[in-house]
Amino acid sequence: MHVAHDEPAIETRTVEANGLTFAYLTAGEGPTVMLLHGFPDNAWSWEHQFGPLVDAGYRVVAPFQRGYAPTEVPADGRYDFTTLGRDLIALVRELGGGEPCFAVGHDIGALQLQAAVGESPETFRRPVFVAVNHSATAGGVALVPRLAHRSFHIWLLAHESINDAVAANDDMALIDYLWDLWSPGGSDHSEHLARVKKTLSSEGSLKAAVSVYPNFVPTETTGITPAMIAPIEVPAMLIYGSGDVLPPALTEGEEQFHPGGLRREAIDAAVHWPHRERPELVNEILLDWLGAEPSSSTT
Repeated sequence: MHVAHDEPAIETRTVEANGLTFAYLTAGEGPTVMLLHGFPDNAWSWEHQFGPLVDAGYRVVAPFQRGYAPTEVPADGRYDFTTLGRDLIALVRELGGGEPCFAVGHDIGALQLQAAVGESPETFRRPVFVAVNHSATAGGVALVPRLAHRSFHIWLLAHESINDAVAANDDMALIDYLWDLWSPGGSDHSEHLARVKKTLSSEGSLKAAVSVYPNFVPTETTGITPAMIAPIEVPAMLIYGSGDVLPPALTEGEEQFHPGGLRREAIDAAVHWPHRERPELVNEILLDWLGAEPSSSTT
C-alpha cells in the first residue's frame, strides 16, 4: 500500500567532528537516526527515508563521508576503517543529543558502522547494516570466483597509484558501470548519479572516495580493523536485496558474530541499493525495527 508523506525541509549543515568539517543533511526532531552512505554515492542516497522517519518522530542526519564534497578533504589523507569509525563516533557525540544513536549504514557506510560499534558499542542503538555482512566473513569473498567477480572494484581500487585515474576515466564510467551492475534490470538512476558525480567532481573528493579501498588489503598499515571483526553485542539488523550476490552467499553462520541478536531482511526485486530500489518496504522495516514509539526503549 502506498503511503503518502509530506516532503520534509531537508537542510544542509556543517559540524566539526574528529578534526574535520563534515557537511550533513538533516530534518526533523526527536531521537537521532544517522544514515551513512557508501561508494559510489552521497548523502542524498537516503532521500526516500527522510519523510517517513521524520513523520514518525525522528531527527534524521545523513553525513557526507570524509572527503565527499561538501565535507572537508582531510589533510592527513587517512581513510582507514579505524578513522572512519571514529568519524561516526564523533558525529554521534556532536549531533546525537548525548544519547545512544540509531544508525543505518550502507556499503562502506555499513563497514564504518561496524568499526564504530566494535569500538564504542554504548554509542549505538539497534544498528542496521545494508548490503554488507559482518567483516569477520569478508575473507570468503576472495575464495569464491563469482563473489570476487561481483566485487572486482575492491581489488581494482585497492591500487593506490591508479585508483583515482581509473575512477575518473571517461566521465567516471566505472561509477555508471557499478550502478548498472548492482541495480535491477531497467532501473533509471541517472538523476541520482548526476548528483553523485557532482559530489565526486569537487577537488580531492574522488581520490578521497576511492582511498578507502587499499584498506581492504591487509598490510602492516592497512586492513580490516580488529573492532570490525569483534562480536556485535547489541541487537542488529541486516538488510539486503534478494538479487545481491554477496550477503546471501556469506550470511550462513552470521549469527555467531551477533551475540546481541540479528534480524535479517531480504528485499525482493532489489539488488545493492534496497533503500532506493524498494524504499516503501525498507522504510516499513526500519520503522518497525526502530520502534513504533521513538521515545520508548528499543534496546
